[in-house]
Amino acid sequence: MAWGLFWIGVARLTGEPHTLAVAVTAFVVAAVIVAAPLVPAPRRSPATVR
Repeated sequence: MAWGLFWIGVARLTGEPHTLAVAVTAFVVAAVIVAAPLVPAPRRSPATVR
């Protein structure tokens, strides 16, 4: 998914229609998709689990 979004961003910067907003959005979302598995999940203490 990130690979496809990256190329959408490249296409919007280099081709027609030239759309900077779509390109930046595609790059940001691709980065979030790649980084999401690297962020640790918050841990719950036994007192907060019901």
